[in-house]
Formats: sequence, C-alpha cells, structure tokens
Amino acid sequence: MSLKADNDPFAVRSRDGDPLTPPPRDASARRPSAWLALAAVALSVLGCHGDEPGQLAADDPELIAAPQALVSDDTPLDIRARKPRLSVGYAHACAVKPDATLACWGGNAQGQSTWSDENVYQVSVDRYHTCTLYEYGTVYCKGRNNEGQLDAPNEEFVQVDAGLFHTCGLKVDGTAACWGDDTLDKASPPVGVTFVQVDAGLHFSCGLKADGDVVCWGQGYTGSSLSLSSKFSQISVGGGRGCGVTMTGTIACWGSSLFSPPSGTFTQVGVGDNHVCGLKTNGEIACSGNSSVYDASVLPPTGTFTEISVRYGNNCATRTDGAMICWGVDAGVTNPPSDTFGRNIVSSGGWHSCVLRPNGEVLCWGSDSSLQATPPPGTFTQISAGDGHNCGVRTDGTVSCWGSDLFDKSTPPPGTFTQVSAGSNHSCGVKTDGTLSCWGSDSTLQSTPPTGTFTQVSAGSSHSCALRTSGAVICWGANDEGQSALQSGSFIQVSAGGNHSCGVRPNGTVVCWGADDVESSTPTGTFRQVTSGLGHSCAISDSGDVRCWGNNAHNQTSEPVGKFIQISAGRDHTCGVDIHMGVHCWGWETSDRTVPPTDVFTQITAGGDHTCGLKADGKQKCWGANWDGRSDESPHTFTQISAGQTHTCGVRLDGTVACQGSLDSDTLTVPSGQFLQISAGGSHTCGIRTDHTAHCWQDPYHDHGQTTDTPSGTVTQISAGLLNACAVMADGTIDCWGENYSGQSADQTMDSFTQVSTRYAHSCALKADGTIKCWGIDLYGRATPPSGTFTQVGVGNYFSCGLRSNNTVTCWGRIYGAAASAPSGSFTQIAVGADHACALRTNGMVQCWGANSYYQIVPPLPE
Repeated sequence: MSLKADNDPFAVRSRDGDPLTPPPRDASARRPSAWLALAAVALSVLGCHGDEPGQLAADDPELIAAPQALVSDDTPLDIRARKPRLSVGYAHACAVKPDATLACWGGNAQGQSTWSDENVYQVSVDRYHTCTLYEYGTVYCKGRNNEGQLDAPNEEFVQVDAGLFHTCGLKVDGTAACWGDDTLDKASPPVGVTFVQVDAGLHFSCGLKADGDVVCWGQGYTGSSLSLSSKFSQISVGGGRGCGVTMTGTIACWGSSLFSPPSGTFTQVGVGDNHVCGLKTNGEIACSGNSSVYDASVLPPTGTFTEISVRYGNNCATRTDGAMICWGVDAGVTNPPSDTFGRNIVSSGGWHSCVLRPNGEVLCWGSDSSLQATPPPGTFTQISAGDGHNCGVRTDGTVSCWGSDLFDKSTPPPGTFTQVSAGSNHSCGVKTDGTLSCWGSDSTLQSTPPTGTFTQVSAGSSHSCALRTSGAVICWGANDEGQSALQSGSFIQVSAGGNHSCGVRPNGTVVCWGADDVESSTPTGTFRQVTSGLGHSCAISDSGDVRCWGNNAHNQTSEPVGKFIQISAGRDHTCGVDIHMGVHCWGWETSDRTVPPTDVFTQITAGGDHTCGLKADGKQKCWGANWDGRSDESPHTFTQISAGQTHTCGVRLDGTVACQGSLDSDTLTVPSGQFLQISAGGSHTCGIRTDHTAHCWQDPYHDHGQTTDTPSGTVTQISAGLLNACAVMADGTIDCWGENYSGQSADQTMDSFTQVSTRYAHSCALKADGTIKCWGIDLYGRATPPSGTFTQVGVGNYFSCGLRSNNTVTCWGRIYGAAASAPSGSFTQIAVGADHACALRTNGMVQCWGANSYYQIVPPLPE
C-alpha cells in the first residue's frame, strides 16, 4: 500500500503520532564524559595491534617534528586526533567499522571474534582474547580468561591493549592499569607515572610518556624510563622487543633479537615476533625482519594505506579506498571481510561542502554554479574545498582540481603531493619532498611560498600559512589585519581564514592572530584541531566538543551537540564528522551547503532516540539509538513503518506486521492478520486492520487501557502515544483512550479532523479546514498552535510541528531545552519524535533537528 495524501481518510501517516517518550532523560548518562579529554591526548597513530599513543605535551621543538598524515587542508591526523580502528592477533583480527560496530574474522574458539556491539571506540586483540573500549570509557573483553585477562576494572579508560594473558589500559588520569597474568610483574605498572600510550607484550609491557620517554615493566625491566637515544611519538611491543617512531619519523628498536628496522620516515610502527612493519609518510608500507622465519610477513602489499596493525606473524592494513588488506602466516587472519573501513572527512568551501568517503570517493553538495559540487571520478587520499573550487590529492600523489578556474586556481602543477589546500582564489600544496607549491592569484603574494620543508599548508582568502617540519608557523600574503604576522613558538597545526589565522600548539592551546573579533574571543582550554572560515573559527576540544567563535551573523558559531573527530570551516558555515562518522553542518544555509545529502526516502518516522526512513524499494534504514536492535537493518520489505520509544514496526507487502527492538520480547509479539497502517508507541503498538477497525497490542509494563479500550467503528487514522492512543473516526471525530492524566486523551467531538498525533502529555490534530487544534498540558506553549493552514501535524514531548500548506515547517513549544524552531526550505512530510524532528525535502532527502543524544538527527550519507 502506498502513502496517500495527508487529507485522504485512509492515508498512512509517516509520523502521525509515532511513539511517545517520557520526559527527557539526562543525556549525559550515556554520553562521552571526561575520559575523552585524555583520549585525545592519549590516542595517536595506531599502534602494533590497535594501540595508539597520545599527545606530546611539552612545548619543545624536539617533540613536534613527528611526521603527520593530513586528511583535509587543515586537519592533521596528529598525535592528538587519531583514533584506533584496527587490531590483528595470532589467529584473528578485528576492526571498527565506520558505523562504530565491530567486524572480526579468523579464529573464534574462545568466542573472541563474536561481537554485535555498537559505539565501539577502540579494539585490541591478542592470541585468545579481544578487548574493546566504548565511547563512554568502559572496557569490555571476550575470549579466554584463564588468568583474568578479561576482568577489566570498573574505571574509565582512554585506551586498551591486549597482551597474551594480560591486558593493560590507560586510565582517564593518565596512569596505567593492568590485569591478568602478572608473571615477572608485567601487569604491575609503576605507580604514579602518567602515560599517553600503553602496550602489553608477551613478557613485558611499556608505556609512552608525554615527554617521549619509554617506561617498561616485566621481564628485564624495572618500571623506570629506558636509556634510549631517541624520543618517541608512538611505540609497539612484540615478542622480546619494542620499537617506536622517533620524533624525526625514523624507527628505532630496543630489546632482544634486534634487527634493522625499515628505513624512511613513518607515522606508525608495529612489531611482530620476528619482523617490523611501518606506515610511511607517503602511505606506503615497509617491513623488515627475519624472512627465513616469517617470509610472508615481510612482503607488504603495494598501494597506500591509512592504518596498520602487526602481531605475531600477521599484519593487516586499511587501504586508502577503505578496503582491508591482510598478509602473513595465518589463513584466517589473511582473509578479511569485504566491508569498507575508514572514516568520513569533510571540507567546507565558499558555498558548497564536500566529504571524502572511506572508499576514497568524493561527495559534494551545495552550490554547483562552477561545477564545484561535481567531483571527478576516481579516488583521493585528501581533499580541500575552496571558494568555488576544490583540489584533492589522488592515490597516486597527483593533484586534481575542479570547479572555477579563475586565476588558474584549479590548474595545479605536475608532480606528487602529500597535501593540498584550496583558498579563495589560489591553492597551495605540500610536495612529496616537503617543499611548497602554490598556484592561482598572487595579487598579495599569497601564491609565493617560502622555501624550506613543511608538513602542512593552509590557503586562506588572500594569505597562506604553513607548518615547518620544525614546528614553526610561517604565513605570507595579505597582512592588513596581522593575519600573516610572525608567530613565535611551536605548533602542531595551522589554519588560514579570511583575515585571521589560528593554530594549535603542542600543549593543545589555540592561538589566533589577525582580525580582532576572532583573536580576542579565542577560547581557553585544550584542543586537538582548529579550523578558520571567513570571519569565524571552530575547534574540537580534547573532550570532543566543538567550540566556535567570531562572526555569528549566520549562526556559524552556534555549536552543534555531539562529539566530533574532525571539523572544517567554510566561508560562513562549518561541517564536522561525529564519532559515528555522521556529517553535521551549521551556519548559513544558502545553497543547501549545510544540508549533507542522504538516501532518498518515501517516508520517515521518528521515535524516542532513533529515526527510520523507508526507501522506494521498501527497505528501511534507521539511525540513532540501537542497543536493543530497534535500528537494525530489517530483512523485510515494507509499505509503511513507525518508530516507537524502544521499537520499530512496519507493514509488510502482504499486510502483516513485523517489529524489532525493545528489550522485552512481548513488545515485539504481533497479532495475525493484515493491516493498513500502524503506529508504534511507548511499549505498545496500534494499527488499522483491513476492515478499518482499530487494534492495539502489548504493553507488558503498564495497563492504562491503551491496548484494551480501543473504539469500535470505522477508523481512518491512528496514533499511539506513550501510554495512550488516539484515532480519527469515519465521521471526522477523534476518539482517544489510555492514560489521560493531563487531558491528552480527551475525545474531540465538536470538529471534523483528518489526522491526529499524540505523545507524552498533549495531542494535536489537523482539522478539515487545515487548521490545527491541540489539547492537554500547554507547558511552553506546545498545545498552542500557530494560525494558518497545514497538511500534517506531529507532537513531541514538549513541542509540536506542522507542515504548512506552502510546504514549510513551523514548530512551537520547547525542543531539548530551547525554543522550538525548524529549518527553512520546502518539505513534503514531517516526523516528530520525543525530542527531535525530521522532514523530507522535495528531493526525498531527510533533514533532522533537535536532541542528538544518540545521533538520531544525523542520517547517514547515501550508499
């Protein structure tokens, strides 16, 4: 059955009153907490088997020369920003997928490869067990537990690393905790010493301190700093040795059975039993070791990669196109799944935005006046959106630009590059030899770069800035407001904006120079990335929150809710990627540059903390909360769906109903027979049978008559609330039943209605003349609708929304602590959840707003 017009008496409503939820809970109860602040400091380039080091806090030139891999024009994947996603062990391996779920393959004799969890932040595996770190700081382990290696303490962690029969974790205060086999004191880290990374080996464990020193404990080590000639940015322990990436990017090792590590400059190293592999700054992999023992382990694949993991005789790496490539001695490990791994990376331009997908493809949206939102085919390793044009580094190192070619800003020079940045009318790039090259307008000498070697460059409006390999920042071009002024001290990242510049120092503080309105309002605290737009800047704090400052004429400094891993500021807007790889944009909406594309849907429905959409092929896609399976992919094909408080139901092609989610199986028990429409409520569901009678079922927790007092007679539309339900009868009156403590279930017999929506403590309905009537509690004005004519209405906990006859959306009341509002634009349908709402645009794509506790307002990018 297809959806009919909203004023059709038998119309199937996408969110006619979908489940209602109780008052808003404390969102902080399941949100990342203070542990993320240290996580940003503690997690760096992926270690030998899923372990990552952290930020070098000392503001010492020797400590900031570590090579960096760039993912956008001003977003270095430095030791403050990286998050681990991959870990390989003796006979199995695991990797975190872009949706924060876990994929494992290989051996599973101890159950170490059986996972169905979501919100996974990091994974680490060894021989017989696997440990995961969730975004809330909790460690959970599976597999063999002969020595207690699964028994993680109930504390907050920022990193975890699995050894053979013991496990170590980095706590939120920077100290290490280990559990399991403590033979030779390998699970007894030094007391009172703080680290930025820990690594559990076979007979000993090591930790990396913020000053670059290494401390090891266990066989042959005393828990004191090692007397090594180098400082390190990342370490890996395997067999009887350890290796690390030094501050100059080379690999140095210590311990038994030493052999020469691979030469070159690296961002990451991993140690196996008899070999070492490293990820080079150009993305290639180099290995060395005892080839007579593990010949297959020291022959890495060709191509470019973003992460590597090494353990025993096995290796895995994430290729720049998102594919997982494994090699070594175990057949199970070397046969990874075909899933796409990796991350979304955004870049905001003048009137458009782009995202680099995990598979290396580019997707753009917004203004396409110069074809800047029409990327060329092929794959890239890094992109940058400018003002009317874009440039990107392809997997072969060459640069391609598209869009406006004014002043030849989209005509890059030949050669290979490691990073590129698109400005207003010029572009700059870092070549593979570390030198700079710029092209386009040179009216203020912004395309005349200095000599020397660099790790990052950022092109602004009429000036440019770059980070030298020594950590010093230098800017050139326009300097009318001091945006190119000489800066002292060291930095780990720089971003050039309109008439200002900002940089992050090694200790995480942000410094801005140039226009007073930006410089004077620079926030305090510690941050892992900064990005500058025309007249505003934004930064990601060490806790993952976004802070913005400067010009807010178009809400470009109105920070979004959620935890982020990367952001990019454009002319008057900013886009960011959250920890679930969802893309958010905020600021000036002109040209839809702040509306990332989604799949095309025919219907949407919003529940308590999740949202679902129905595609043209009858398949549903859901996002948001999912610990009970409410947002799982369904094998069924539907004609209509409805999201409830903790469950989701749909009408199948044959008219029968299927439900999923809810921790109580009774909620999912559906009646036999065929239905025309359903509405999922709190713990109950209501539907209209093919004979147009109402039927409600299952609420194992409450009995307020919501499943038993259904009206007799012909029903044209139905809506299930939290503990009640309402229906439009054939004569246009409304009959409600169930909980009525606030008057939300009062019958409406004096007017003629075409649609009703009920929820927590109030209800609203669409009258035959297109106006809206509401009843129940009117706190915050949620039951006081505006004047005008509408085609649909929906109610949330403390707010209501209506789709006007002119296809715009209006909301009233209070949504998640603020006055209810709605995005601009034209829409064809709305879906109102507990504390969030969504609407279908005329192109079938969805846009959501409101509470984002479980990322329910961030629909995934199109497949």
